[in-house]
Amino acid sequence: MFEKIIISSEPSSEEHDITECLKGLKKLGTEKCLLLYCLDPSEGGAKISSFYQKTLESYAEKQKVILESQGYEVEKSVDFGEADDEVNMLARDYDYSLVVVGGTIQSIIREKFLGGMEYKIIHHSRIPVLVVRISKAYEDELLTERCQIADHVLFPTDFSNNSKEAFRLILEMVKSGVKKVSLVHVAERNIADESKREIMEKLQGFEMELIKSGAEKVEVKILHGEPSDEIIGYTEESDATLVVMGSQGRGFLQEIFIGSVSHDLVRRSPVSVLLVPAKR
Repeated sequence: MFEKIIISSEPSSEEHDITECLKGLKKLGTEKCLLLYCLDPSEGGAKISSFYQKTLESYAEKQKVILESQGYEVEKSVDFGEADDEVNMLARDYDYSLVVVGGTIQSIIREKFLGGMEYKIIHHSRIPVLVVRISKAYEDELLTERCQIADHVLFPTDFSNNSKEAFRLILEMVKSGVKKVSLVHVAERNIADESKREIMEKLQGFEMELIKSGAEKVEVKILHGEPSDEIIGYTEESDATLVVMGSQGRGFLQEIFIGSVSHDLVRRSPVSVLLVPAKR
């Protein structure tokens, strides 16, 4: 389902590289990777200096070796322009179906995302975005465990149209080999019993679809409280390896001006997050 993917990142001093966490995509059909590096000509000077070019070349070769050792076909591309524009153009013209970006919990803070490459891709990509999470606290053994991103998918849903798009993608993931899925809805603390029953019926409907598609284990849970906090807490409790959700919830204006639950999870989730964009 994700046969061709784009990996867009910048040279980093982190001990672990995001490409170390992509072997699990083999389960989802990934065969070809494009390493995309975008230079902004407006920044000029040092950004496009020969020193930076050499640094980029060395970094690209490191990522290429890691990906090839995992069995992927790898190409490299260095372009001038905005990363989000390049991603959308490549997706449209060359059938790429996923873009991968990275970030540690420590580095994904609001200030960085307000001007960073990852922020632009997350907000403007017309294809799903996988934000690979590598924590500085990870030991090698825990890194390996958390990088099995297709082992256990957590799907937080608010039943919005965009959330339904994300669920359709999860059904495809299950058909491709994902065996365990957790379904979660965060409700208000004082929700009426009748409303709670309606929510559970919807979740159980999702559960039946997943089982029919091949899921071996499906967990259903209604949580109560602040959505981001509850979802993050349940992510740790359930040992999920990937959160999949729509990048826009019910309130579009809230998405723009305040910041959605999905984007809060991108900043704070202990595991990788796959954001599915709304149809435009």
